[in-house]
Amino acid sequence: MRGAEAVTAYLARHRVEELVDEAVNDAVLADSPQPIAHIARFLARAAGIELDEPVANGGGAPDRLAPLGERGGEERASRHEAHSELRLDELTADEARLAAVLINAGQQHIFAEWPPEQVDAGKKRAFFASVLALDRSYPGGLGAYLENGKKLLKAAQLGHNPLDGWVPSPPDAESGARLLPGSLEYDELERLGVEQLGSVAFVIPAGGMGERLGYSGVKFGLPAEMTTEASVLEVYAQYILAFQRLAARARPAKAPITIQLALMVSHQTRPGIEALLAANGHYGLAPEQLTLLQQEEVACFADSGGRLAMRDTYALETKPHGHGDVHFLLHTSGLAQRWLSQGLKWIVFFQDTNTLYLATLLATLGVSEKLGLDMNSVCVPRKARAGCAARGDAPSAAPRACRGEELGRHLM
Repeated sequence: MRGAEAVTAYLARHRVEELVDEAVNDAVLADSPQPIAHIARFLARAAGIELDEPVANGGGAPDRLAPLGERGGEERASRHEAHSELRLDELTADEARLAAVLINAGQQHIFAEWPPEQVDAGKKRAFFASVLALDRSYPGGLGAYLENGKKLLKAAQLGHNPLDGWVPSPPDAESGARLLPGSLEYDELERLGVEQLGSVAFVIPAGGMGERLGYSGVKFGLPAEMTTEASVLEVYAQYILAFQRLAARARPAKAPITIQLALMVSHQTRPGIEALLAANGHYGLAPEQLTLLQQEEVACFADSGGRLAMRDTYALETKPHGHGDVHFLLHTSGLAQRWLSQGLKWIVFFQDTNTLYLATLLATLGVSEKLGLDMNSVCVPRKARAGCAARGDAPSAAPRACRGEELGRHLM
């Protein structure tokens, strides 16, 4: 019994069973034709070991997706073969550079099914045009994207926590407030918030579709409630119009305000959102107070080893990058700078399916103004695994606000 306990403790201490399960799941998700080789490479990467030779499955042929490098003759031959198929002498400078980036990053599987150089030349050009767009849309280019992706995937495999050492705590009275609707303090904060309405703009990330909600259209088209069946986008527009009327009543001697609204869209959601706006007269909003910022897509990873997923022989699988792109787009589009030059002070970010939040907007603005905050985040009591926010402190760094998903390991 003592021996069995020692084995169990050893396996748990080194996460052996957990890593083996992850390796098997990774092979299944990738539908690997050589599962033993796939699992071996997964476990080697988790241990920080690079296999010098492709691992064969049961004596079969070596896996052609093994990373390229300069160590073995077979790898050099694979590199030469890939370059021969591409005929680098016939590629443009950008195409040759991108081909080298992909091959040097271990993505030679992309070219494995390409026919001889004269076949499908137009499709190959279209492939490189799409890759060039991906390269230009990511800070640092495609090479930086692949490098960052592999680092994050490896950290996830090893269970690294970027917040180790951080201590979460509720915000103190100098950096936050507990809002109690109906209290005198809440009423005063709302009054302060009304005074800020002339200095606010709204931004909503809306790059994703509603598949996970069982809805095939854009999430803005979902009904916000069943009494009127008003869509989410309609409710947001009505709130903005109501804020404009409220500001006009609160400051009758001043000119009416027009609150700006920016929507971050993707190539998937833009047609649906534009159709909603056009069919409903922009829900009463003036067209000039609406801005659509389109986020570009990024390549999808097929597995935890960082191989890029293919849609077909000449197309990478892509998806919207995530809500964080909204900050990048506000900067690169010049919209944030334009709003600043117009005297705007606050940008309110919120989700494309959270209509309840705006009920507390005025008080939130009041807290931000009263405490002189640069950034303010609002959360509500929710069930386990739901999002939340807290203050995090580390001995060697400034306080940082963290999302609940990041803090879960600390709060369990």
